[in-house]
Amino acid sequence: MGKIILEKQTSMGKLTGIDHGDYLEFRGLRYASAGRWQAPRLTEGWEGTWDGTVWKKKCLQFHLGPEEFYGREFYDDDSYEAPESEDCQFLNLYVPKQEGEPGGFPVAVWYHGGGFINGWSHEKEFDGAGYARRGVILVTVNYRLGLFGFLCHPGLTHRDGRSGNYGILDQIAALHWIREHIREFGGNADRISIFGQSAGAISVQTLVCSPLTKGKLCGAIMQSGNSYKGALRKTESMETMERCAEEYFKKEGIGLEELVRMEEKQLFAYTDPYMQFMGERGLGYGPVVDGYVLTAGIDETAEGGSLPDISYMAGCTENDMLLIGGEGGFENNRMYAANRDWCQLLSGQGKGAYFYYFTRKLPGDDSGAFHACDLWYTFGTTARCWRQLTEKDAALSERMMDCWSSFFKKGRPDAREEWKACEKDRLYVKTFDIC
Repeated sequence: MGKIILEKQTSMGKLTGIDHGDYLEFRGLRYASAGRWQAPRLTEGWEGTWDGTVWKKKCLQFHLGPEEFYGREFYDDDSYEAPESEDCQFLNLYVPKQEGEPGGFPVAVWYHGGGFINGWSHEKEFDGAGYARRGVILVTVNYRLGLFGFLCHPGLTHRDGRSGNYGILDQIAALHWIREHIREFGGNADRISIFGQSAGAISVQTLVCSPLTKGKLCGAIMQSGNSYKGALRKTESMETMERCAEEYFKKEGIGLEELVRMEEKQLFAYTDPYMQFMGERGLGYGPVVDGYVLTAGIDETAEGGSLPDISYMAGCTENDMLLIGGEGGFENNRMYAANRDWCQLLSGQGKGAYFYYFTRKLPGDDSGAFHACDLWYTFGTTARCWRQLTEKDAALSERMMDCWSSFFKKGRPDAREEWKACEKDRLYVKTFDIC
């Protein structure tokens, strides 16, 4: 049976989507556009009918082959591929068909991981069907990566008063688009939560620390990603990153105007060598304190008590990427410690903070509960995994999606079982594993 195509009239124009029977899917809607190293501008609409049945462009990025661990895990199916360009400001919507709640369906916005150099919104492990069937609109977002999304350069600062954070500005633009248009899809613009994993979790942390999102969010989930106390990465100053870029491109004999005019694939070729240059100085791609997106570092913002009074959730996997000594277990897991400290800090400020720990050791190799393995479960896509996951894995996925959906709806993840928020002096840990 072929796709059932639907047409929908919106304030931006007519668009098509896919009717799956119990939910609707709209692929590749443009939320903004931007010139190179410019702030995004929200789309005002389009001529004719927008095709919402096909994936649109992802950011130009490195490719992981099947010989690489994550290439085999998530990127072995060409049907989830898409064209690549720095012009990548597109999002996907998964919309319930059942009768909406008063005020509309709650909205969950997903920001993918990938170290700020890889990833896109419709990877194999992501799917919004399970959330839509639970009465939650899922939105997944593409944003600029690598040099396109995070270059700091003194020439750009001279031009605009700031530089860097272009990828984060894309994420914020998506939030603005959602708040403006989600009611047309049955959503509640006053009930928007954000969540992400790894670099996506750091994005979430950056967004809740940013004055640009004030009053726009009601919940935030960080999965295996945290900049608090420099756990995964330190939030550097714009000035530090400017000096690094100036040094590198001066060494290469390339001025800013040449970079601005450069063909995108030619510019992309500098992504890896510049990343290596930054790495020698303990730096990398990602958000910076620019006085606009971030007016202070993550630690200063959080410890100063200026985070929004919303609901929070954070957690990690047992064999996450930052292990001390290489052994599993929470006592050796720096990601565990960072999320623990984050939750208890927020709890001490009177904010609802929930902590989880994913310990299911996936079959197929000896990687255990590795970084990102929980994505199969939080998106209900265990059947797409090459590993021999069982009915117990599917049941675990259902439990987790119930909890996440409850969080999006009510600000607390207590769908099937009690899950207490942390207290200032007491950590409540929700462990997820097969029964």
